[in-house]
Amino acid sequence: MTHSAIHDDPTSITSNLLDWQATGEEACLERLWGIVSPIAHRMITATLHRLGIHDPSAVNETISLLLDHLRRLSASSTSDRPVARFIPRTDARGNTLLADPGLAFIVWLSRERAADVARAWRRRNRHATVFSLLDPQTMKHMRAHAATSDDASSLQADLCLRLHEAITHLPPRERLVIELLLEGKNQAVISHVLDVCEGTVSRLRMRAIAMLRDRLAE
Repeated sequence: MTHSAIHDDPTSITSNLLDWQATGEEACLERLWGIVSPIAHRMITATLHRLGIHDPSAVNETISLLLDHLRRLSASSTSDRPVARFIPRTDARGNTLLADPGLAFIVWLSRERAADVARAWRRRNRHATVFSLLDPQTMKHMRAHAATSDDASSLQADLCLRLHEAITHLPPRERLVIELLLEGKNQAVISHVLDVCEGTVSRLRMRAIAMLRDRLAE
């Protein structure tokens, strides 16, 4: 099938991807998402399960990343971070090499974003403690340990307690950014949650870190 023939088919993923990239009209994105969302959801769920992630919130996080990528495809996007665009592969005569290359793009993108989320979840499980979500019993044990011990672990417990306290005093948006970062979320997901560009997320993160440093230095 020729590139133009696929583009003229309003039911093909390729046609809708090209229309969205070219026009940036929200109606195009809505139509595209209506077609690809069931496919993306199945592919994301299967990929996460294969990678050992079964939490439904991981699926939602991946969907957010996928949608963020699709939004950045628009020619009218003002994003400060470019993404891989959809470019159908054709032979020398202009014939597409796949029946609907847009489908292959969505499958690839779903798998890539699911792998990104799986890596983030594994890093979080290995290293991150969400200070703002520590339960009262854990906080009680940490305070007792910090008060009765004088070794390196007590210093770490004391720092954890102080950091937990400092986070609760951050302004709402700065606090949310720090909490999401501690949960292993990346800037793309945080920008989607806050409905701001990644540049704004970066500035909020830097401001929050500066506030935490000042408070811990007191």
